[in-house]
Amino acid sequence: MRSQYTGAGCLAPLMLLASVVLAVVAAYLVAPDHFPGPAAGLVIAAVLLVMTPVVYFVGWTLNSKRGPEGRVWHNRHTYEGTPVQFASWVLPVLALIAASVVVGAVTTPALGVVAFLVGGYFGVRAVFRRARKMGVSTRRPRRQA
Repeated sequence: MRSQYTGAGCLAPLMLLASVVLAVVAAYLVAPDHFPGPAAGLVIAAVLLVMTPVVYFVGWTLNSKRGPEGRVWHNRHTYEGTPVQFASWVLPVLALIAASVVVGAVTTPALGVVAFLVGGYFGVRAVFRRARKMGVSTRRPRRQA
């Protein structure tokens, strides 16, 4: 399977992989006696959340230039047709999975599933709210009869 990218789009998977590796290394350094375990899972989730804006900022910097009227977007750097800055959405999802596994390990697996579903619900709501503020339609198109 070949990946398609334009410009510096090849950085998207590399930044995501580096973020995950950094999170695992940080978890091992912070909680070596509890690796793998709930404490390490929380560290992994926290590092992934911290890396999300970093990855977004790198893509934002690559895909825009400062002009006299403000920022000008060009989205020349893409990975699989998606601008590099939008690759950052993967990290909060991985953080949610890590936190849900911790909740499931500390309490019961059912509560871990509930934590994932509730977190996912609020995450999707936040994404839709942000999209509407940006002027993106989130409604399904009506079918023509």
